[in-house]
Amino acid sequence: MFHRLRHILLFLPGALFLAVSLAFGPAAFPVAAQDKAAAGAQGIDPAALEKLVATIEDEQARKRFLAQLKALIAARKAAEPAGEASAPAEPALMERLAGRARTLTGSLQDLAAAVADLPRAWNWLRSRLAGEAERAALIGGVWKTALALLLGLLAEWLMRLLLRGPRRRVEDREGETLAVRAVGLAIRTLLDLLPVAALAAAAYAVLPQLAPEATTARVALTLIFGFVLVRAVLAAGRAALAPRVGSLRLLPLSDGTAAYLYVWLRRLTGTVVYGAVLLEALAAFDLPGSAHAALLHLLGLVVAAMLIVLILQNRRPVAGRLRGEADTEDNGATPVRGLRRTLGRLGDLWHVVAIVYVLAGLFVWLLDVEGGFAFMARATVLSAVILLIALAAVAGLGRLLGRLFRIEDALLEKNPGLQQRANRYLAAVRRTVSGAILVVALLAILDVWGFGIAELLQTPAGRAFARTVLVVLVVTVGAFILWEFIETAAARYLSRLDEAGEDSRALRMRTLLPMVEKALLVAIVVIAAMIVLSEIGLDIGPLLAGAGVLGLAVGFGAQTLVKDVITGIFIIVEDSMAIGDFVTVAGRSGVVEDLSVRSVTLRGYSGSKHTIPFSSIDDVENLTKDYSYAVLDYGVGYGENVDAVIAVIRETGEALRADPDWRDHIVEELEVAGLQELGDSAVVIRSRFKCRPGFQWGVRREMNRRIKAAFDARGIEIPFPHVTLYFGEGKEGDALPLPARMVEDAVRTDLAEAGPAEGEA
Repeated sequence: MFHRLRHILLFLPGALFLAVSLAFGPAAFPVAAQDKAAAGAQGIDPAALEKLVATIEDEQARKRFLAQLKALIAARKAAEPAGEASAPAEPALMERLAGRARTLTGSLQDLAAAVADLPRAWNWLRSRLAGEAERAALIGGVWKTALALLLGLLAEWLMRLLLRGPRRRVEDREGETLAVRAVGLAIRTLLDLLPVAALAAAAYAVLPQLAPEATTARVALTLIFGFVLVRAVLAAGRAALAPRVGSLRLLPLSDGTAAYLYVWLRRLTGTVVYGAVLLEALAAFDLPGSAHAALLHLLGLVVAAMLIVLILQNRRPVAGRLRGEADTEDNGATPVRGLRRTLGRLGDLWHVVAIVYVLAGLFVWLLDVEGGFAFMARATVLSAVILLIALAAVAGLGRLLGRLFRIEDALLEKNPGLQQRANRYLAAVRRTVSGAILVVALLAILDVWGFGIAELLQTPAGRAFARTVLVVLVVTVGAFILWEFIETAAARYLSRLDEAGEDSRALRMRTLLPMVEKALLVAIVVIAAMIVLSEIGLDIGPLLAGAGVLGLAVGFGAQTLVKDVITGIFIIVEDSMAIGDFVTVAGRSGVVEDLSVRSVTLRGYSGSKHTIPFSSIDDVENLTKDYSYAVLDYGVGYGENVDAVIAVIRETGEALRADPDWRDHIVEELEVAGLQELGDSAVVIRSRFKCRPGFQWGVRREMNRRIKAAFDARGIEIPFPHVTLYFGEGKEGDALPLPARMVEDAVRTDLAEAGPAEGEA
């Protein structure tokens, strides 16, 4: 069946063309068209024509042919919606944009033509003043209209004069409550409207008495209506702003602001109303339509320029109000403050939005877009609703985030410092959420104004973009959550060690954990960055290959650095030393001030600072690990009783351990090892105290002081280094005499040869 339909589709265009040409060609087409059809028919196969004629002449064949045509039409209609549904959205969107561009171009051309017709107004005015009859009619219309207006203005002035007293009494009253001020303002507004009513009544009553022509009457009525409308609008403005009577003002405005707004209201009202009235009057005198349109467009340009000037003049004050500069008393975290903070971010751009809005209205006015102002009104209302919903959502989510980031006291006890970390992220999360809400609101407003954002997001590119943004957001938030979990776990582990009293282990972990956290942070950042780059469409394969080659080069060039890091990790893990220990490494001694990822910093007794790489450390001598010994070696003379000396040492050690100032530093009783050494000039007795880490030097100094006093009190000799001269023995066993004479003779000889000293007689 489908094969048959395909042949029918191939045959149908030619058949229809031939049937129409043969049936209606001579009657419907001109001679030139008949010539072209005949020239085209020369290339047609006669056999096909004969077959078509036979089909039409045969009743059964014609019915089958018509049935096939109807089936083909139904199949085409059924296939069209599916084809339209399967078509991508981008061409439709581009077509619509192209159509709007063509419409805009045509409208601009029409506007240019209207502006080009502006000089025709001057030609019309000259033509109206060319003849005597035209000038007389114009002069008669002018003086009649002017007389009616003057009498109306006179009636208005008299009414104002009559109402001056009641008006002044109303204005001079001080209204304390809002109700009193509202009543006074209503009475004052009524007194303002009565002169306007007198103007309208007098002018409209006088005008028929002057018997003006139809055109003059139309113009006069238009002018009177314009004057009445301007005064009514200004009366309403004085009711709302009360520029000269602050005691009756209901709005929270200063006198200067109220006067400023009233001046601009008067300018705009006069320009719009009097301009429109003047153009209507000119149209009554047969002003050409093109010139009237040009003047009307010129009036729109003037009003738009005035509005833009008004916006620019109030750029900074309005921005200040939006930023909340005028109200700084509200320092609490309230929804009003949240709204003000959000509006403050938009404060620097409000004038741009307002100017664009004015230009859009001018655009609709100039191009006379059908339904343009209705569209602008609808879009304005929807934009205001969207903006209010967004601001309310920002304020509500600000309070919700404040509650979510508030940590309970029970949880703070288990996780110290958690509130500080939560507050660190609160501002960033609030800004991010507020920004996301405002971006969504902006996209919704753009869609309301006809930019097709919703359609764009339904395209494959839009869906891919939304997916990319979502994945990047999830990866970023997940990385932050993982890092905070690591920091919280580390802080909780250290807190648990402090509570358990494991000071040494806690100190070791405080040394090791920062290095581990930095390594994990680098890993998290690198992995998250790789995922984000891959998601936004960048090929990270070359980046990974380059990083691998760079890591290999760094590994070969930084072997010592790697050795430093690995050795340092093992030293810290094995607890060979920690911050605060007194150690001797690489020939240097001092207190450990810092343990980095590759070196240890020592502070010597003299204040010198030593930075030693871990790769240079072969041996670690830790003098303050767990406990220490104060080793005490005392030498006495060979003539002393060793047991008596040991008893004195024990007695002195017991007295030291019983001293309240030292007993907390000494862990165990004095341990006397006994006779340690028979020296050249002394007998050395060794003992030691087991002390708390780092107190062995103070205990030894105090013990030495007390031993010196005890030995002196008991007459125990503390030998000091000296030299003994031995001259041997004689044959009889007696000591040989000292040859002092030889020395004496030699001294005398030297003195005799030297002579008198310098300065002696």
